Amino acid sequence: MEKQQDNAIKSLKKAIELDPSKVYYHEEFFNKLHKINPEEALASIKRAIGLNPNKKLLYEDLIILLKKVNYDGEVAKITKVIQDFPKNIPNLVLGTEETKDLYPIRFGTGITVSKRGYL
Repeated sequence: MEKQQDNAIKSLKKAIELDPSKVYYHEEFFNKLHKINPEEALASIKRAIGLNPNKKLLYEDLIILLKKVNYDGEVAKITKVIQDFPKNIPNLVLGTEETKDLYPIRFGTGITVSKRGYL
């Protein structure tokens, strides 16, 4: 099973090298890495958001990962952007290296994430 996982990760890395504009590749890369390499998974999900800022699930995945790796300061910055999605998307600024100028999460966002079974 571990060998299959390694092969999948290698294949996704190659796919991203060949076409870094595919959001799907970055999402799948995140899905494969979030448990074993949170830092690399974080960079991947941020790239996916940069490519498709209108996909709410990507922001939810980002919040889940940030909570998992105890980036409470970062989680506290991610806002009502999710709650008022997609109206506030222009106010959200994500770089590939760091998250900047985001707003605090509201209670409803926590409920959404909890319903997905990740907390």
